[in-house]
Amino acid sequence: KNVAHIETMAEVDTFVFDKTGTLTKGNLAVSLLHPVDGVEASELLQTAVQAECVSNHPVANAIRSLAEEVGVEYDSELSGDETAGKGVAVVVGKDEFRAGRLNWFEELGMNCESIKESLASDKASGLSIVSVAKNDKVLGWIGLSDEIRDNCAEMIAELKKVNGLKLCMVTGDNGSVASKVAKAVGIDFVKSSCLPEDKVEFVEKVRESGAKVVVIGDGVNDAPALAAGDSSVAMGAVGSDIAVNSAAIALMNTDLLKIPFLLRLSRHTKVVMNQNICVGLIFVIGGLYLSAMGVLSPVVAALIHTCSSLFIIFNSARLIKSS
Repeated sequence: KNVAHIETMAEVDTFVFDKTGTLTKGNLAVSLLHPVDGVEASELLQTAVQAECVSNHPVANAIRSLAEEVGVEYDSELSGDETAGKGVAVVVGKDEFRAGRLNWFEELGMNCESIKESLASDKASGLSIVSVAKNDKVLGWIGLSDEIRDNCAEMIAELKKVNGLKLCMVTGDNGSVASKVAKAVGIDFVKSSCLPEDKVEFVEKVRESGAKVVVIGDGVNDAPALAAGDSSVAMGAVGSDIAVNSAAIALMNTDLLKIPFLLRLSRHTKVVMNQNICVGLIFVIGGLYLSAMGVLSPVVAALIHTCSSLFIIFNSARLIKSS
């Protein structure tokens, strides 16, 4: 958005990645419906889709897609409340439908013991979990899966070739999913179960340690963290408008290999800028000295100035090879 962001990008030494929609495709699909005893899977799905009808989150899209596929009806014209990073709630008549994090339900005073054991089992491992409740009763949970983006592991490998870079992933997803994705792509540091404010706190803490941080994300929940970094990159082709508006740089396709390219380009640009400044100073100072000594005539001085300008132009043109 501003040429200064290229210069800032050259100085970063820490990359903070979001997971869903950034490292993964964000095309979540429902893999498992797990209702509690006495609750039918259809009731669990209908409650979930009715709650998620007010959200545009990838989780909501996946649940709506399944509901439409199996013929579960819901009212899409209802209004509700979406609590960023926690979940959504919709009131239908005298009933209140909720879908979101388990710890959010616990904050609201619901008894969640009926699903905690199943969430700790192998069947929930590697799945993004959405808990579902009707009024004050937890009906069960829905497990969703996602695919890692093409070239993601290659992108991380390219960044690791740069000495001194620290690569981190922060996500609102649970620890098992976060660890699985991080291991698959090669990221060493993971912080899971993050609310939007937790992501911002993490970025600010890293910056306070003296690091220069670039945040890479795509969603509404990433916008505060994107704004908190020294620099930021939004997945412009698939990201939310607020994320793109909060970021310094927008990636206009889904090719993650553009990230290491951006780092190389920015560092190369900074080297060329310093070269141009040095050459310009040498020509100016040298020209002033020789003119003061009576060695240069005004015509020769003008020609030398033109030569210095041409040098800077052609030296800068070497950046075209980088693209």
